Amino acid sequence: MQIPLPVSLPDDASFDTFLAHAGVAASVHALRAALAAPPLQAFLHGPAGAGRSHLLQACCREVEARGGVFVYLPLAELRSVPPQELLAGLESCALVCLDDIDAIQGDKQWEEALFHLYNALQAAGVSLLVSARLPPAMLPVVLPDLRSRLQSLLVLPLALPDDEALLAALMLRDRKSTRLN
Repeated sequence: MQIPLPVSLPDDASFDTFLAHAGVAASVHALRAALAAPPLQAFLHGPAGAGRSHLLQACCREVEARGGVFVYLPLAELRSVPPQELLAGLESCALVCLDDIDAIQGDKQWEEALFHLYNALQAAGVSLLVSARLPPAMLPVVLPDLRSRLQSLLVLPLALPDDEALLAALMLRDRKSTRLN
C-alpha cells in the first residue's frame, strides 16, 4: 500500500529561478547534462542554503515537463514514516529524489530500505538524485553496502554564493515571482 504524501513542490522551484553562480555552475551543468540522458544517478552535497532542495525540485519539474512521473521525498520531514511503506513501488517512477539523506543516517531500518530501493531503481533504470550536507564518503552511514552505493553516484558539490551572487539570486527570484503573480 502506497502512503499518500502531503508533499508538493514550490511553484518557483525550477532551473529558471536558480542562479548558477561560480560555486555551483559546474555541478548544475553536470546535473542538467545527466538529466538529459537518463538514468541520472547523482549525489548533491553542500551546506544549508547552497540550493540542494531547489535543484532536486528543479529536476522534478524537468521530468514532469517531459511527461515523466517523479517523487520528491524530504527525508528530514518524513523520517518518522515507516521506510518500507514510503519507498514501496518507486521503481515505477522516472525520477526519485531523496532530499536530506543525512536525516536518516544511522537508522538501520532506513538504511536497509534505502539500500534495497537503490538496487530496485538500478534494475528498473530509474533516475536517482540524492542530497546531503556532506559528500557520501563523509556520511556516517552504518550499512557498508549503502555507503558503497551512495559513493558510486556522480558526486556534485555545491557552495554557498558570495554576497554578489546572493544579491543577484535574490533579484532573479524577485523578477521571476513578479512574473508568476
